[in-house]
Amino acid sequence: MFLHGTSIEYCPSADNQGIGGHIEEEPMKKVEAIVRHFKLEDIKNALAERGVLDDTLIFICGDHGEEFGERGFVGHGISYTSFQCQSMMVAHIPGQTPRRVQRMTSHVDVVPTIFTYFGVENPSNDFSHGVPLTDELGPTETVVAGWNDAALVTANGTVVFGTAAGNFDVAVFDQRYRPVAGGIAGHQEALTRTLLRLREFTR
Repeated sequence: MFLHGTSIEYCPSADNQGIGGHIEEEPMKKVEAIVRHFKLEDIKNALAERGVLDDTLIFICGDHGEEFGERGFVGHGISYTSFQCQSMMVAHIPGQTPRRVQRMTSHVDVVPTIFTYFGVENPSNDFSHGVPLTDELGPTETVVAGWNDAALVTANGTVVFGTAAGNFDVAVFDQRYRPVAGGIAGHQEALTRTLLRLREFTR
């Protein structure tokens, strides 16, 4: 089953203020907004009544975040700030205890999570760049893609590179998405590794 929803209420950033001088709130407020919007309890109760809840995986997530001026942008698809790239996910995985995943995750982790639950024993890198959400350890970097470029996102910053024909631009930003002097210097190895990795499943 696939559900698509919009207009989940805006939750102020815990990082800094956006438009209107909103006060800081805990990230869990966003999770609570998701649960309310999609009526997650109603979904779980309906599945339980049919006796299939313990055999059902549920993933509720956004395809992107939304920025309200925290880094000088409004909207999404404009830059690779954390406010536009990070989206909340709520997952119900039978047999797993409720908890918050602290490590870096990505949408590509969903498929390995499902395959692992179904009993696939192959290493996830045989078929995906993702890691099961149930794994304690995961990658320290991920790739986020836009229409004409993409970004290598790490704990230390972001490297944006062109993907459209003729777009050879490369820009480096720190954790707060401020331009880094020197640009690509010091990031060549990571960027080369990323570009090669992106070709693994193409023919």
